[in-house]
Amino acid sequence: MEEKKSASNVLFKPYPKQEEFIAAVFSGDFDFLVYGGAMGGGKSYVCLATIILLCRVYPKSRWCVIRQSIPTLKKTTLVTWNKVVPKRFIHRVNQQDHTVTFKNGSEVLFMAEDYANDKDFDRFKGLEVNGFCLEQIEELQEDLIDVCTIRAGRHKINGVDSHGVPLKQPKPVIIANLNPTLTWPKKRIYDPWSKGQLPKRWFYLPAKITDNPALAEDQDYMSRLVNLDDLTRRRMIEGDWTAFGVDKPFLYSFSVGKHVTSEKYTPTPHLPLWLSFDFNKDPMTCSIAQGINIRSLKVFDHI
Repeated sequence: MEEKKSASNVLFKPYPKQEEFIAAVFSGDFDFLVYGGAMGGGKSYVCLATIILLCRVYPKSRWCVIRQSIPTLKKTTLVTWNKVVPKRFIHRVNQQDHTVTFKNGSEVLFMAEDYANDKDFDRFKGLEVNGFCLEQIEELQEDLIDVCTIRAGRHKINGVDSHGVPLKQPKPVIIANLNPTLTWPKKRIYDPWSKGQLPKRWFYLPAKITDNPALAEDQDYMSRLVNLDDLTRRRMIEGDWTAFGVDKPFLYSFSVGKHVTSEKYTPTPHLPLWLSFDFNKDPMTCSIAQGINIRSLKVFDHI
């Protein structure tokens, strides 16, 4: 990723992997597009830059950027946004509502999911936008995807351009970024993608630090990464979705590659069920398992 600064704006110049993602967004072939899979791949830059491009191409359009919380939004997403947004294109910024209005009438809303205080997603139920940008979806709730799918495309653009031609209506779209995780994106996005089984109008593009010339060609920065521990390097640098470690693990020899399977298990009615409650999860979670012999346990569901 390269940035060209002037006295009044910052221009975003995508590198090839980012160009591929932007092209997929504007192809109209996909409703839900996800970018990422490792640290340093330019995830936030390309997603926010794409939202700005959508605002430019579709005057009077309306888009929503969501992060887990307002503090995280301010410390991360808005910092990147201020680096990539062309200042000359901005008409007005409402700091209180975290809303940016551009000179062509397009608008971007920055919102927090804030699941702890809004478990029914009430803040989004009346939202009328053309699409969404979801930052770090591994930190967000899975149900938010369905809420956004329902709300995307609800904003209808009225008016004509300077030549009297009716303004175009963009296709509803949700774009997102993530890091490797064991939470719901692995099951719903990465695993189906790795098997070539993503839903027809879903798109996932993995990106690594090596796809970002600004970092990959920085020898001083890259030399420091050799000191990372093995799990962190594999997960955050190489984008390895199986490289996870847990302090004081419940199953101390657990390995995703060895112990997780896509095969379904049907419990035997003659054997007892094991219920394991985790009170540290919100909401509280109960894992359901069955011991099939003295050495083997099948964990097959959760509530």
